[in-house]
Amino acid sequence: MYPPPSPNLIQQSPSSPLRTSLAAVITALIAIVALILSGASPAVAQEDEVSPPATINVVTPKELEAFGGPAPETDMMSTFAVAQARPEAPALVSTDGWVLDEVRRNDDGSSPLVTLPFPINFFGNHYSALYVNNNGNVTFNQPMSTYTPFALTGSTNIPIIAPFFADIDTRGANSALVTYGASPDGSQFVVNWIDVGYYNSQSDKLISAQLVLTERSGPAYREGDFDITFNYGSIGWETGSASGGTDGFGGNPVRVGYSLGTGVEGTFFELAGSGVSTALTDGGERALFTNSIGSLSTPGRYTFPIRSEGPDVIAGNVTGTVTDDSEQPIAGAIVSIIAQDGSWSSNTITGPNGSYALSGLGAGPATVRVSPPSDSALDAPARSVTTAIGTPLTVNFTLSGPRTIPAGTVIDQGVEQTSGIPSIYWDDPFEITHTAAPGATVTFEIVQDGTVLLAGDFAESSTQPRLFTATVSSLLAASAQSGLAQVVIYVNGVALTFDIYIDPAGTVVDQNGRPIAEAEVIIYRSDNPDGPFEQIPDGSALLSPSNRTNPDRTDAQGRFSWDTVPGYYRVSASAPGYLAEDGSELAWTDVLPVPPEHLDLVLTLYSTDPGPDPDPDPDPDPDPTPQPEPGGSSTGSSVLDGIVSVISGIGGVFKIFFDWITSFLNRNSS
Repeated sequence: MYPPPSPNLIQQSPSSPLRTSLAAVITALIAIVALILSGASPAVAQEDEVSPPATINVVTPKELEAFGGPAPETDMMSTFAVAQARPEAPALVSTDGWVLDEVRRNDDGSSPLVTLPFPINFFGNHYSALYVNNNGNVTFNQPMSTYTPFALTGSTNIPIIAPFFADIDTRGANSALVTYGASPDGSQFVVNWIDVGYYNSQSDKLISAQLVLTERSGPAYREGDFDITFNYGSIGWETGSASGGTDGFGGNPVRVGYSLGTGVEGTFFELAGSGVSTALTDGGERALFTNSIGSLSTPGRYTFPIRSEGPDVIAGNVTGTVTDDSEQPIAGAIVSIIAQDGSWSSNTITGPNGSYALSGLGAGPATVRVSPPSDSALDAPARSVTTAIGTPLTVNFTLSGPRTIPAGTVIDQGVEQTSGIPSIYWDDPFEITHTAAPGATVTFEIVQDGTVLLAGDFAESSTQPRLFTATVSSLLAASAQSGLAQVVIYVNGVALTFDIYIDPAGTVVDQNGRPIAEAEVIIYRSDNPDGPFEQIPDGSALLSPSNRTNPDRTDAQGRFSWDTVPGYYRVSASAPGYLAEDGSELAWTDVLPVPPEHLDLVLTLYSTDPGPDPDPDPDPDPDPTPQPEPGGSSTGSSVLDGIVSVISGIGGVFKIFFDWITSFLNRNSS
């Protein structure tokens, strides 16, 4: 509240309001008359002259901030653009306002049997209740007091879900208790091992782990479908002293995963780094707090869909390192694996030593891709792999600088990026010209991931010796994938190689299907189909180096394109003089899951000025020359009309104000 004004600032003599009002009226009257005589109009705010929206921050995924700096800002307001400020541990789901039960301070204890808010189908076994065990896991059928973690692969003889299977001890002075409960709407069940210590009653170091079971219902799901999510804050220890640990480390360290207990392939999973000392703790190669599965936007979150149609075949892990051509590790690169049939995918981020691990994968042919950090000009290579049951793979990448188009070579299609690499729309043929010695034999190949997609010959110009031309047909028809590829030109057998990006493109068109150039397009991303969707920061490693501009603008053909890592996306489009079909400023796509790739995406905007309707009976011989009114020139008539208009305006204004003054004086005299 503002303080009230002092009495001496509001006290006036009885006659002062009248004198002040008359002076104000006379001043206003003179000003308005002057405006009328000058031909100006008083400034009136139009409907579209609103104050610009407050600047908003574009949210940078926390795991990328260390590599890309603070997020940029934008003036474009959108319901998808603003995310709430994340807590210190962004993955942990807040249970404020929930009704939670506690497991008493203990070592190796368990809760009573806890009824779940929804039934689950855990690889064919149906459960409606479970036990919350102090040692970082839940079990079905019976509680479990085991404190030294065992491997979760193969037969465990007990169904178990374990976000942090280790010797947790909550008797220490600084340790919190284990809590559990259902969300108010009954769609989630959460167990919190947040800020808990280790055996023997030690709480000088703490860990924060959380299990979330989420019901999946609706037309796309079956009864019992659910997601397992492990969320992590800081991980400060890994082993209790009864498991061989010293000061919380060494011995038989923590394990993370789940198992039906039968040993049947596809019914168990153990996270890479489990059982390896310091691998999962803060700063480790597989640190739980900074890595993720199925969640690039939230570090420390690992999500595993469990579906009742049967277990997915889990092939294990793909691990490796990403370095530059000087063998220096590259931190902050995004590594993705995508099944060739689009049925599964996973993402992760390289650590400080350039290492990565992709876990919980399906089996079969797939492509592993690297998206370099946002501040680099390195390439984005890909490798074809085949994942198999029980056969972990090692795939290392060396990223080099872009190989740009050499002098004497021209491509007639595509947008050249800041890296110097052209981005080619994959369904359009394009022409390459190259300069070589007269009579040379010149051929080309288009190569992607070591596979030759297209090959052909150059023809020498009959009128310009040394100029050779080749036409490359549609890359889409040649089964090209979006991403990096190479053009190899052979001149008398000597190879010359440069890079291109192959991009599918979307288009922004008007209501008549005509392309709209310079329309603004913005891409948003979420880890979940239900959102929230956040605008991807400009230059982010979430986008391929083929185009990291966001917002971007369409080209002369109305086209736009981004190549993205797996996730869920929406795209908006806007342009001056156009609105969406519903009258709003932005046209939106539906939610777009990636994979698969989305080809020829079209967003439609509607012109706000379509022009006059055609005259059904036009004058067959219109007179294009305007004629003056009879009795005088058009110029003289205009001047006279203007004078009459000004005089009429002055008279009207004087009448209004004199009527008001008379009324005012009558009120004050009574």
